[in-house]
Amino acid sequence: SLPPAALAAEPWDVPFADDTDAILAAAKAIGGQGRAGGFPLLVESAFFVDEDRLVSSSTRVSSLILDREGVREFGSIGASWAPWYQNEAHVQARVIKSDGSVSELDPTTLMQRRIGGDVDMYWDRQMLEGPLPGIEAGSVVETLVTDP
Repeated sequence: SLPPAALAAEPWDVPFADDTDAILAAAKAIGGQGRAGGFPLLVESAFFVDEDRLVSSSTRVSSLILDREGVREFGSIGASWAPWYQNEAHVQARVIKSDGSVSELDPTTLMQRRIGGDVDMYWDRQMLEGPLPGIEAGSVVETLVTDP
């Protein structure tokens, strides 16, 4: 079988590819003309069922940030899970800035907190979230959230 890079039609088709200059150039060539916020370059979700019928998933998104609205819209990342039947979610991200420099998400900047529930219902759902580093107009944001 061929390696993923050989099958890639666009430079962002390979998760966190090394050639960030190609990713940035191809994203700028598309440009998102006439749009505001962020322009999705790739949205990919996959679900896996193991032999015990346990489900895991991954969601990968690459977006071109067009303006301040996009910085606000795509400026953070989060993932949730329910500990009683799911493992903690894993979050990976990087920002390729308009000047070509790359900022990787530092996992220690993420916060974990309980979400949901009310006085009549007990809920243990957890959220892992935090800001993306160095996001600005003209940058490309790549994220991967896995639920192992």
